[in-house]
Amino acid sequence: MHPFAFQSQVLDNRIEIPTPYRVTSATPVLVTVSFLSDYSTEPPPVVPRRATGRVTKGNFKALQIDTQNFVFNREDANARR
Repeated sequence: MHPFAFQSQVLDNRIEIPTPYRVTSATPVLVTVSFLSDYSTEPPPVVPRRATGRVTKGNFKALQIDTQNFVFNREDANARR
């Protein structure tokens, strides 16, 4: 994987890819969109993925919180609304 960055305009919900970076239509890509208005002087850095290979459901992990010692009081929660 060779990460790169470029600036483009969004027209009709499409982003034009500059000619040097174009690939065949069947090539899978990983896309990250950043709005330049969020950055003052320079575009965001391109950070490569840590893992290699295809992006699958396994790349997205749910946050796990241990709630075994959590005390929930419904009356107290409803009173705070």
